[in-house]
Amino acid sequence: MATAALTVGAVDAEDQLADFSGRGPRFGDYAMKPDITAPGVDIVAARAAGTALGDPVNQWYTRLTGTSMATPHVAGAAAIMAQRWPSWTPARIKAVLMGTADPNPDLGVYEQGGGRLDIGHAIGQRLIARRANIDYGYFRYPQTDLQPVTKALPLLNTWARPRPPSTCGSSSRTRTATRPRPGRSRSRRPSSPSPPAARPAPRSPWTPLPARPAVTAAP
Repeated sequence: MATAALTVGAVDAEDQLADFSGRGPRFGDYAMKPDITAPGVDIVAARAAGTALGDPVNQWYTRLTGTSMATPHVAGAAAIMAQRWPSWTPARIKAVLMGTADPNPDLGVYEQGGGRLDIGHAIGQRLIARRANIDYGYFRYPQTDLQPVTKALPLLNTWARPRPPSTCGSSSRTRTATRPRPGRSRSRRPSSPSPPAARPAPRSPWTPLPARPAVTAAP
């Protein structure tokens, strides 16, 4: 099982691990597997025409059990995440699905990984881990002269966005604060900015005619 792959285990309707679900750790390096669990017991799914696989419910549906029924739940959840966050990498989607899963307190990480899939939690999660899990390695016997292993767990807050500079208006105001002398209090209201100078009225391109003299009628 590849480290980057999202390995799925199966649980029933009570979030209990199915007896057929694969357990970890991974053979050879004892890495954590599986990564997550999903419903895989008595799942009603589409039935191909003319088949009798599982326990047919009717001509369109059949009831099946297996990790092959749990895996489509996770694949569908990953597709929803990719549609919601198209710029996210598969590794980030995996980390979020694992980090928001609902773990069963009676099971260990080598049985359930992060826990049972919870897409409702994952789709709205804003503080996420950049790593799906932290593996400190396997220490073979005899475990002598071992040094502590430290690994970072970087977090990403997707709510954090840089605020663009304000572009409203073009006027500026400078406020100067003067330290008051000891024993005296001074407060000053910032002065209002001076109004802009009145702009001259535009000159008409037409030359006005001279005024005509007044005409008075003779008696």
